[in-house]
Order: sequence, then C-alpha cells, then structure tokens
Amino acid sequence: MRPDVSSLKLFYNRPIGRGVAACLSQKISTHWSSISSLDVMGIGYPLPVMDNLLASGADLFALMPGGQGAAVWPDEKHGRSILIDEYHLPFEDGSIDRIFLMHAIEYAHQPAAFLRECWRVLKPGGRLLVLVPNRRRAWSALEHTPFGQGTPYSSRQMQKQLEDQLLYPVHVSSALMMPPFMLPGIEKMMKVSELALRGSFEMLGGLLFIEAEKRVYSRLTPPPKRQGVRVLSGVSPRV
Repeated sequence: MRPDVSSLKLFYNRPIGRGVAACLSQKISTHWSSISSLDVMGIGYPLPVMDNLLASGADLFALMPGGQGAAVWPDEKHGRSILIDEYHLPFEDGSIDRIFLMHAIEYAHQPAAFLRECWRVLKPGGRLLVLVPNRRRAWSALEHTPFGQGTPYSSRQMQKQLEDQLLYPVHVSSALMMPPFMLPGIEKMMKVSELALRGSFEMLGGLLFIEAEKRVYSRLTPPPKRQGVRVLSGVSPRV
C-alpha cells in the first residue's frame, strides 16, 4: 500500500526520518557532484533530499503520484512540485538529464511500464538513480518506516528490471547501514554508522542505490532488400 503524503511528511519530521534524509542527501550530493544547469527530476516523495540539491544549480522538479498526493515545494511562490500519473509523465521525449526515484518504484503496480516511461523522458545517455528498499535487510521488514511498505527488491532483481527497459546499471551500492531502531539519538547514530560502515560493507544497507544509464541502440544490420516477384517463363496470364 502506498503511504499518503501526510504520513511521509510525518515520518521525515521525526528524528529517524531526519537521519534518513541527511544520509541520502549526502550520498546523492557526493555521487551527483556536477549537475549544474542540468534538468533533474525526482519522482515519488523526493522532497527530503531536494532542499539539499537547490544549491547545485540544477533545474529541479518534484513529481508526486496522484495516489499519494503532493506537497508544495520549495514554497508557494516558487512551486516546482507536480501531481502526476507516473505512467504518463508530463515531459517530452528525451528532455530530462537526471531522474531519481525515492518512495516510487516499490509502489508501482506496473514497474516495467513505469521504468519505460522514465526511459522515454530521459535524454540519450541520461541517468536514472533508483532508491529502493533492499529485500534482504531490516528496513524492508519493519513497518514503522515507509521503507517497510510496497515491494522490496534484491540488487539482482532491480538490475534486471532496469536492463529490460534499456537502462543499464553503471553504479550499485546501498545506503542506511544502521537498522531502523527507534532509539534516543538515532539521527546522530545513523550519520556515524553511515560513514563508518560504508567502505567495508557497501551492500549491507537497507536501501539499494542503483544508477543506470539510458542507452539507445540503432539498427545493427540493414533491413533485407525486398525481392521482386519472380515470373516463370512459359506461363501466360489467364484471360
């Protein structure tokens, strides 16, 4: 079941949610360090990390599915949030440089169609960053966070989904190394554990962090030449 926008906002206002937002913002900013002047679109509920991207110089859009609801961002005067149907994105073919999915693919009833729509609006060579609950970790099993809802994926499953839609993984890692314990000081503990465990335990995080590139293949072989109609000698048309 997809959580609504009010429950997502409530989670990210709590200490554990603020810890998640800080960890993901830092990882995305480090990974996408040069996005100035690019068109960047977040789909799902991307607001917890969008504020951190404002200083990047990118042209940012926050797209939120109709079944979830949308929140104003960054403010009422400069609205950049859009309520959408995730299977019919309101952008032209090949118009977006970067897309990231957060609280999105795990709730898609038609994940292949959703990823193909992302492929459509990406420019050739554009990048899609997928943040999705890791099937094999506690974040996907415990229901007191949004990551315990929807369909989690293993790394292999998510990469296969992407490849099937001509989105080829170029970077695979994880985030949220610490389990979602509801403890005093959890926000600070999450930041410390993220830095301490990232190098040696890159795939042990509760959230998969997979970046894929849009590839467009032209026809590799020319189409066969059309053969003319062969007329047999000695055969005359019937009158």
